[in-house]
Amino acid sequence: MPLTLKVNGKTEQWTLIPEPRYWTLCVKICICRTKKGCDHGQCGACTVLVNGRRLNACLTLAVMHQGAEITTIEGLGYQRIFTHAGGLYQA
Repeated sequence: MPLTLKVNGKTEQWTLIPEPRYWTLCVKICICRTKKGCDHGQCGACTVLVNGRRLNACLTLAVMHQGAEITTIEGLGYQRIFTHAGGLYQA
């Protein structure tokens, strides 16, 4: 089954069986900061943005989002969220 996704601004194409979850794809394309955590959607370690919406990657099949734009933690840039929220220091 062909799959095309835009990951962190770069178009990626694969031929897949229907099973691979997002975290599996992240490992295959060496996006190492997106982690497999609890595998139940509770810990948030596998969180990615799909077309701008938060998604637990362990709970969805990649083929369900053909043509989607995926943003991982690498795609956000260094401390972007923290600084946009007015943060100055981390404890």
